[in-house]
Amino acid sequence: MRPAACRPHRRASAPGTNTRTLTAFNDTFAGDRLTVTWTLRAGSPTGKAVDGGVLTPRIPPGGQRRLDLTFEAPDTTQPLHLELRVTKAGDGLLYRDASTVYQVRPTESPAMK
Repeated sequence: MRPAACRPHRRASAPGTNTRTLTAFNDTFAGDRLTVTWTLRAGSPTGKAVDGGVLTPRIPPGGQRRLDLTFEAPDTTQPLHLELRVTKAGDGLLYRDASTVYQVRPTESPAMK
């Protein structure tokens, strides 16, 4: 059993603003304040960070909540790697996932239309 989890629901992206929905779970026995930190990296899981942020949901023990994560995807042919970390004060790191990869659909140039 994982103490907390977040799972993205889609894996395709377009250049520009994108919103994904995560489902966050609080599988701990006390406390409702979680911190979800996310980083979007170009090229590899250790590549250059192109966007990131922090979500601070309140989720009761045993509960779950859908969270919107909005990011700016660059117009690139490189894959974008999303890393999620869930922490809770007093408990430290509860969950980490770096397996989600988005492939950006390139924009069409005027010559391609």
